[in-house]
Amino acid sequence: GGINAVVQVNPEAMARARALDAARDKDKGPLYGIPVLLKDNINAKGMATSAGTHAPMNYEPKDDAPAVARLLSEQAIILGKANLSELANFVDENMPNGYSSRLGQTRNPFAPGYLSPLGSSAGSAAAVAANLAPVSLGTETTGSIIAPAAIHSLVGMKPTWGRISTEGVLPLAASLDTVGPIAKSVRDAAALYNAAVSDPAQRVVLEARPSLAGKRIGLLKGENSDLLKDALIRLGAVPVDLDWQQAYFGNEEIITGEFARDFAAFADKHGLPVKTLRELAAYNAQDMGRRARFGQGLILEAAEADIPREQVQQHLAAARAFLREQAQQHQLDAFAFYNDQGCAVPCVAGAPMVTVPFGKNQFEEPVGATFVGLPDTDQALMNLALAFEQGSSMRQIPTGYLDHQ
Repeated sequence: GGINAVVQVNPEAMARARALDAARDKDKGPLYGIPVLLKDNINAKGMATSAGTHAPMNYEPKDDAPAVARLLSEQAIILGKANLSELANFVDENMPNGYSSRLGQTRNPFAPGYLSPLGSSAGSAAAVAANLAPVSLGTETTGSIIAPAAIHSLVGMKPTWGRISTEGVLPLAASLDTVGPIAKSVRDAAALYNAAVSDPAQRVVLEARPSLAGKRIGLLKGENSDLLKDALIRLGAVPVDLDWQQAYFGNEEIITGEFARDFAAFADKHGLPVKTLRELAAYNAQDMGRRARFGQGLILEAAEADIPREQVQQHLAAARAFLREQAQQHQLDAFAFYNDQGCAVPCVAGAPMVTVPFGKNQFEEPVGATFVGLPDTDQALMNLALAFEQGSSMRQIPTGYLDHQ
């Protein structure tokens, strides 16, 4: 029973809270006393970093990831580690979202018996939705913040690639991996982003009452996109229909090709007990029922794959050019789509995305309205998202988990 979203509680959390209680008013930082959960692929001293995998489940890093150090400098409390789809959802195609060998299956608090938490930042979203933490940090390679945030009726932000340091974060594909906040409101997400961002000059400033009036929004055609179009029109925006179904920039090839070398580099630098994906696969094979119960086909595939760095850079440049051309051709202020339908292109482009609660669908499942900007337009994008949030107020509150004990 339960949500099964939290892998480990920080043993130092209460001591940290008591120390902060003693702080003088003038010493209080912007995240003073706010508990933050970390996805279990982000290094934090005193807690294991496993990415949900059995082999490193007792590995404890020597240092905090820079993003965690930034949060601590802003006087946040690291509450603990959140479960994730193991290895950022790159173990086997048969493995369900929100499952890890370390903790098992995370459940969606809206309907723990059947509704997927999606992933890979499943625990980061489920914990916030169920009020186990006010905010959390997740990571995204392709949809891993946006999808779980949307299905939990939360705000999820994937910043422009590189704005929050991924050093000390167990990688999937370093060219795409991005750290970002999951929260109950755009303002809370912005506060966590501003605390974690590497360069204070890249913090976002939110307006009191931003407006969508006259904003041209490129709307991706897809399931229920007409509902999003109607909502945008009601708020004064000008939707422009777009079709990205043929737009593809090597997303899967980048992930499969980069995973082995990026994993090995992290394992070497941070002292993981397994040094390569081949070693990990061999370790898992000794007890598949406990260590890889759904198979490990994606690990085995990635262990033998590679992609030239020049080819990766060509894909990234092509995706960025495509977004710029679309924006210029249609004179757009931003793009939008339903849930995570269009995540692949902006993820390869390194572009910022933010999803905002958009009520429920015909199956009573929470859904999100997701907005995308060009790289380095995070502030403008967050204000667009805030305008949509203020004008729609469609966040849902889960109750299913209260009956599922």
